[in-house]
Amino acid sequence: DAAAEAVERRDAETRASAARAELRRARTDAERDRPRTERLARVRAEGSAAERARSAPGAGRGSGAGPVSDEENYELLRKAGLFILGFAVLRSMTGALLGLLVFFGPALFIMKTASPPPDEFDVKKELKRVLRGHHLPEDHPEKPKNWLQKQVNRVAASVTSEVALGIGGHQTREYDVLGIVKFVHVEVFVAEMDCYWVGAFGKWTPVSQRTKRNHD
Repeated sequence: DAAAEAVERRDAETRASAARAELRRARTDAERDRPRTERLARVRAEGSAAERARSAPGAGRGSGAGPVSDEENYELLRKAGLFILGFAVLRSMTGALLGLLVFFGPALFIMKTASPPPDEFDVKKELKRVLRGHHLPEDHPEKPKNWLQKQVNRVAASVTSEVALGIGGHQTREYDVLGIVKFVHVEVFVAEMDCYWVGAFGKWTPVSQRTKRNHD
């Protein structure tokens, strides 16, 4: 009996060992196949979701497959119209600027080359010309009419300019506009007088003369 029990106990242990080995093998196979099983399940789930999205109402509108509303059509037409209008305005402005450049380019070049440089402005000389009325029209009442008036006016202008510039001094301001036209402002302190000239086409032309006392 004891021998039989020992044999049975050994057989039971052998079967238990075999069962444990089979269980370990099955667990190992399951662990090895798990990533593939999960991947297959994920692929099936994504496919089902895509199928449901395609079959849903209004699907594909974002990609252009579905109908477009009237508001969306209006917005697209408005943007297209604004783009075309802006392009047309830009093109017309470019053509106009090019035409102006072609038309005025030579004139601006001639004016720039003919305009005198700043160092050619002689304050004393130009002030004498203003004081003796050289720039006044012939019918102006202050314009000298005969030779005697011209000589007297010339002497008075020379003395006045020498005294005013020599005693009280003056201040000259020059403004250059693109190298084409130059403006000169001379302020004579003793006479309290402001004179303005424009330099263009090789000469200086008086444009304004005023006395501060009379102006105030």
